[in-house]
Amino acid sequence: MSASHLSRYSAAKGLLAVVFFGTGFGCAHSHHQQTTDFDQLLNDTAPTVAQQYSVGRDVAHRHDTATAHTPQLLSLDDAVRLALRNNPSIQEYLAQINLAEADLYRAASIHNPLISATKLNGGNDESPFFAYSLMLSVNDLITRKTRMDIASQRSNITAHEVANAIVLLAARTQQAYYHYLYAQQRTNTLEQVRHLHELVYKLAQRFHAAGNLTALELAEKSANAAQAQIVKLRAQTEQASARTALAELLSLSVADHWQTSQLLPTTTMEIAVDNLLTIAQDSRLDLRAAALRVDLLQRQYEATNWQRWIGDAGFELERERETSGERLNGGGVELELPVFNRHKDKAIRAHANWTAAKAQQRRLKLAVENQVTSAANKLMLLKQQLTVYEQALLPAQAAVVDGVVKRQNYMLEGGFALLQRKLEHLASEAQYVDALGQYWAAWSALGQALGGAQPATIAAAAPEQQAAEQQQPHTPKHQHHQHH
Repeated sequence: MSASHLSRYSAAKGLLAVVFFGTGFGCAHSHHQQTTDFDQLLNDTAPTVAQQYSVGRDVAHRHDTATAHTPQLLSLDDAVRLALRNNPSIQEYLAQINLAEADLYRAASIHNPLISATKLNGGNDESPFFAYSLMLSVNDLITRKTRMDIASQRSNITAHEVANAIVLLAARTQQAYYHYLYAQQRTNTLEQVRHLHELVYKLAQRFHAAGNLTALELAEKSANAAQAQIVKLRAQTEQASARTALAELLSLSVADHWQTSQLLPTTTMEIAVDNLLTIAQDSRLDLRAAALRVDLLQRQYEATNWQRWIGDAGFELERERETSGERLNGGGVELELPVFNRHKDKAIRAHANWTAAKAQQRRLKLAVENQVTSAANKLMLLKQQLTVYEQALLPAQAAVVDGVVKRQNYMLEGGFALLQRKLEHLASEAQYVDALGQYWAAWSALGQALGGAQPATIAAAAPEQQAAEQQQPHTPKHQHHQHH
C-alpha cells in the first residue's frame, strides 16, 4: 500500500478514535454524581425534608423495608420519615433520574458507522469486482454538543421535579398527620357531647315518670340524644378515613398497632407575611423547574432554527478493486440540500413549545403567589378565631357553668339548667377543635406553598413536637371543672 493510502486510512482511524473517545468522555457523568447533585439540591431548598429523606434512606439500606422498625407512637417527624422511606412513589420518582441519565448517554452518542461490502462477478474469466465502504453521520458530530447541553439541562429539570415531588410527599404526609390528629380529637369531643345528651335524656325519663315533664319534651330530649349519637358515629367514620389516608402515605396497614397523639398542638404563633413570597420564589422547586424549562425550550428553538438547514449529512470512505486488479481508494460526502423541505414545521413546533412554557411559568408564578397569600391570610384569621375562643368565649362559658353549679348547690337551679350550660360549653369546644384543625391544615398548606421552607418565626416554635407530648384531652387553661 502506498504512502498516500496509508495516510488516508490512518486519518480515517484517527477520526473514528476521536469520535468514540469523545462519546465515552461525554458519558462520564456518573449515576453517583447525579445522586450527589440531587441530594445537594434537596438540601439547599428544603433542608428539613432532606434530613428526613436521608435518615429514611439510610434505614432502608440497613434494614429490609418491611422489617424496619416502626415506632408505636408516631410523631410528625416519624411519619414523614416513614413516608419518605416506605412510599413506593419514591422509587418511581428516583427512576426518573435514571431515565434522565439514559438520555444523557443517548445525547452523547452518535449513530454507529455503516460498513458496506460489494462483490460483482465479471465475465470472460475476469476477476470479481470488490468494493468496501465506511459511512459515518456528520450531522451527529455537528449537533452533538448542542444535544448534550440540552440533555444535561433536561436532567437538571428532572432533578428539580423529583426533588419537588419528594417535598410534596412530605407536605401531604404532614397534612394527613394533622388531619388524623384532628379527626381523633373531634371524635373524642363529640363523644363527650353524646354522653351529656344521654345524661339529659336519662334525667328527662325520671322527670317524665314523676309527671314533671311532658311526653313532647321527653321526645325532644330523645331526638337530641339520637342526633348526637349520629354525629359522633359520622366523626368515627371520618376518623377511620383519615387513618387510612395516613396509612397509605406511610405504606402501613391500618390494622397494625401504630398510633399517634390524639391531640392537635394548641400553641399557635404569629408569622411574618412580608417575606413569604420571597421565600416561596427562592424555595419552590417547581418554579425553578419552570424557569429552567423556558430556558431549555428557548435553546431548543434556537438549535432547531439552524439545524433545520443542515439536514442529513455524512461522509463515506471507500475502497474498490477493479476486475483488472487495480485498487481505488477515496471518499465522498452526502449533504441534504434544503430545497423542497426546509423543516419549517420543526421550528414552528419548537417556538410553540417555548411560548407555551412561558405561559405556564407565568400561570405558576401567579398560582404560587395566591397559594402563599391565601394560606397566610387564612392562618392569621384562624389564629384570631382561636384567640377569641381561648381568651373570651370558653372562659366565659366555663364561668357560667361554675356559677350554675354553685346555684344548683343552693337549690336555685335544676339539673337541666346545669346540663344545658355544659352542652353549650362542649359545643363551643367542638367548634374550637374544628378551628384548630383548620389552623393546622392552613399551616400545612402554607408550608407546601413555600416549597418545604419555613420562616424562622414559624420554625422556632417547633409545633410538631407538642402534640406527641400531650397525654390528656385538650382543656383550655381556664377550665378546671369536670364534665359529668
